[in-house]
Amino acid sequence: MPAPADRLVIALAQIPSIVGDIEGNLERLRQARAEAAGFGADLILAPELYLAGYPPEDLVLKPAFQEACRAACETLARETADGGPAVLVGLPWVEDGALHNAAALLDGGRIEAVRFKVDLPNYGVFDEKRVFRPGPAPGPIVFRGVRVGVPICEDVWGPEPVECIAETGGEILLVPNASPYERDKLAIRLEMWRTGLRMVREHPWVGVGPDNIPLVYMKYLPPGTTPILGYHDHLHDNVLQLAAERGLPCLIAWLWFMLALGWHILRIRRSLSSTPWVADAAFAAWLAFVAEGFFEFNFGTTPVLMVFLFLMSTPFIAERLEKAAGADRPENEERRI
Repeated sequence: MPAPADRLVIALAQIPSIVGDIEGNLERLRQARAEAAGFGADLILAPELYLAGYPPEDLVLKPAFQEACRAACETLARETADGGPAVLVGLPWVEDGALHNAAALLDGGRIEAVRFKVDLPNYGVFDEKRVFRPGPAPGPIVFRGVRVGVPICEDVWGPEPVECIAETGGEILLVPNASPYERDKLAIRLEMWRTGLRMVREHPWVGVGPDNIPLVYMKYLPPGTTPILGYHDHLHDNVLQLAAERGLPCLIAWLWFMLALGWHILRIRRSLSSTPWVADAAFAAWLAFVAEGFFEFNFGTTPVLMVFLFLMSTPFIAERLEKAAGADRPENEERRI
């Protein structure tokens, strides 16, 4: 196994794909790869099923379409012989007669590895179980000496695929995702906010109860509102979700916790002499979590919450370690404030 890279630059190609436009999608990815090469990227990550476009629906069942996607993948693989960035790209892949939602690593002029999606979503606008077969648990891919796990989209919503990657030595995760374009998104969010505010108005102290929002959502629709098809299992907003589900006292306690956490991270940042970057990273994660929380109930997503709490703990650990190291010195150095 090659020695691990000291530096690994990964470019995220958040570029649009068009269902069925294989050549157009390939050309857009070529352009993104050339741009990534300009800033020294080692690898460029494209979205889920990028070459086919998402969601391909019944088009992906046509053998000619499957073959065209595979041919585009092989063409792009040959182009990576130029020494530029490797490519991790999503496409439909037929293996032993089964059609899979796959991600292929292209490097050095060839297809180096392929991983298949395990957890196929089958709700709302997603019906992947109808067209794809689930793959086996995905072990990591060794790239530049780094063991890279490649769970695909829904695979990170449950424990099994990532657990397999961790148990087989995975060091980092690269997760290609895609969702179909959704019309009336703003109207759906406005409906959710108005419905959530009605819940808060009618139950300000204790809310409608834990996990009860999907059960009572239709009851609290504003009068004259025509329900819009959407996801009503939660309100896609941390503040509104906590107030509607558990009441305003719970929301106030949560806001106090989040503000106190951010303040303590900044306080610790001033006291760290050798590892201030730990607090910088934690505060950046805190800001990202708070910002995303206005558009998604990330506080209720267990994997996200566990990663968040781990990151928040790192500056406190760093502070303790620096204090312990300072206490062990013959002459304690004055701490930089």
